[in-house]
Amino acid sequence: MANTIIHKKSSVASKVPLEGDLSLGELAVNTTDGLVFMKKGDNTIVAIGAGGSFDTPVNDQTASYTTTIDDANAYIRMDSASANTVTIPDNTSVAYAIGTSIIVRQVGDGTTTLVPAAGVTIYTPEGLSLDGIDSTVKLVKVSTNAWDLSGDIAPYTYTHPFSATLVPVDLVASCGITCTGDYEVDWGDGSFIQYASGVTASVVPTSDITVRNQELGADVTWSRFTTNTYSSIDITAGTSLTSLDNSCQNLSAMTSFNAVGTGNVLTFAEAWRSCSGLTSFPLIDTSSATDCGYTWYDCSGLTSFPLLDMALNEDFYGTWESCSSLITFPAIDTSAGTDHDSAWQDCTSLISHPGCDVSNTDYTTEMFDSCENLLSVGPIIGAPEAYMDETFEYCESLICITSIDTTNAYDTDYIFDGCDDLVNPTSAEVSLIEGGYAYVNANACP
Repeated sequence: MANTIIHKKSSVASKVPLEGDLSLGELAVNTTDGLVFMKKGDNTIVAIGAGGSFDTPVNDQTASYTTTIDDANAYIRMDSASANTVTIPDNTSVAYAIGTSIIVRQVGDGTTTLVPAAGVTIYTPEGLSLDGIDSTVKLVKVSTNAWDLSGDIAPYTYTHPFSATLVPVDLVASCGITCTGDYEVDWGDGSFIQYASGVTASVVPTSDITVRNQELGADVTWSRFTTNTYSSIDITAGTSLTSLDNSCQNLSAMTSFNAVGTGNVLTFAEAWRSCSGLTSFPLIDTSSATDCGYTWYDCSGLTSFPLLDMALNEDFYGTWESCSSLITFPAIDTSAGTDHDSAWQDCTSLISHPGCDVSNTDYTTEMFDSCENLLSVGPIIGAPEAYMDETFEYCESLICITSIDTTNAYDTDYIFDGCDDLVNPTSAEVSLIEGGYAYVNANACP
């Protein structure tokens, strides 16, 4: 009489035996899926047979989708108006047999992109997106967690999160650059030389310079231009940057600067300190900045300044100090500032100022010290527990301020020292302010 051999089995759809369920070479059967599993020499469980039907299953989907065991040798049609994904799970989740193929077609307008789950590799000659409506690709499983991709694949494109174009003053002096993050530089001849993070590169250029992050390297989070040999710097992409502190410090030969994509930068401390060749500054994204200490210190050529978003900035220490050519200033939000010490000190050409919010500050010491041509200042908002001494010291031409509240101030010594032309507040009101007083000018400042 013939013997019947019965293998371990399960009728639960998509159930795969675990490593401990089988001995080496032992077989198990899923009677619902029509799959046979075995344990390999490396102790992994693999399917060695596909479902019993020779038809190609068609699977229509209208949104992002993760393949299942039923998609072995199937034809998946992605019909979505918006971008969508097809995720290929790892072998422990769905144990497709090696040699299994999956065809994916983009039916709708939304771009379909293949996504390998953690631990899965998809080998592709380009990218992982299909090349538009009616494009078709084929995936073939070639090892436990690896698939080959072929067909109508969209060309791979890479966008550098950091790049800058630099114009040298001449083609004689060396130009220096350093970055946190792996970067590469084209010194003007069309070829890129790669540099590791933290390494300072210095080369005599042959034309305009391009610096950018390496495609396969760590993102560039900070960059500094280390030699005063640039006439123009244009950061054309900056989304990976988190800091620009000291980035252009002491570049007095630079007459033009621009930057886009700086919304992730947290610190601009001393970024353009002593860039005396700049006469104007662009409207860059400073919306995430919390540290702008000395950022434009001694930018003595600036005659105007844009209305930057500085609502989160906490450090205004010396931010515009010694910008001696500034004539007017916009109403920038300084309400988050905890230090306004010397913010506009020695802005000797400044004629008027719209005022500022010091509600959260600890210091307004010397905030407008020696602004010798300053005639009027708008409201100083807030009643901070702060050191407010010498706030307007030696503002020799100051006639009028709109309001100031020193009720909670720790120190108000010499707050108007040397302000000999002051009309509002009066000398009597100055005495009150120095003793702690909420002053509001009854007459509008000119």
